[in-house]
Amino acid sequence: DDDVQNNYKEKFAERLNIQRQQAQQTKQVAFEQTEQAKKMRSMKELLFGKFIMRIPAFHTERYREFPMFSSYCEPHNKKKNTEMKMTRLGGQTLVGTMIPQ
Repeated sequence: DDDVQNNYKEKFAERLNIQRQQAQQTKQVAFEQTEQAKKMRSMKELLFGKFIMRIPAFHTERYREFPMFSSYCEPHNKKKNTEMKMTRLGGQTLVGTMIPQ
């Protein structure tokens, strides 16, 4: 009976030690991710100043709107708009590990 109880205690202590190690690893990863996010935020503030802001990616409307029955659409004629040129403006995206591109 004593041997079974000691064996159970050893296994329990071993499992507890494994869980403790996993928790330490998870804690370290979370700390590094938080630190990286804070550094990136500080770097963006340094580069872009007061113009830094969070921009929502989707679902930006406050009220959902539905088209009216009286509304209509017309096909787009690409021949009319041949003068349109696409230009890409740089955003607030940093590339790499704390190295702006």
